[in-house]
Amino acid sequence: MRIEQHRIAHDGPSLGTLFGGVMVLAAGLAALWLRLGLPQPACHFRNWTGVPCPTCGSTRMVEALLRGEIVAALGWNPLVFLALAGVAVWAVVSTVNRLFGLPALRVIFGSRERQLLRVGAVTVLAAAWAYLIWRGA
Repeated sequence: MRIEQHRIAHDGPSLGTLFGGVMVLAAGLAALWLRLGLPQPACHFRNWTGVPCPTCGSTRMVEALLRGEIVAALGWNPLVFLALAGVAVWAVVSTVNRLFGLPALRVIFGSRERQLLRVGAVTVLAAAWAYLIWRGA
């Protein structure tokens, strides 16, 4: 694995900034949805199988986040929570880099490292899903 710096072209917002904008828009829409008392989405996978899907608990996680209950949000779906936190950090770093003309960092993985990352990702997904099943999310 190696880390490189590279200059980014200044021809529009970065991908991280766009993702951050989408997250802010989604949070606003979720807050409005909940404020209006609209029905919560149902998990069709759980309705069909009786088993929670890997994203079950995400709606309750968003509700907890909007109330400022960070620990409760983490408990509802740790994998989605950490993914959203990672995207939020990426969005902030990308935006700061773009605004101040700072170089971006690029992480380059070798083939063995990419294989380990794939195995790790599948393992983390399986563990997160097992947690949701155990918790009865």
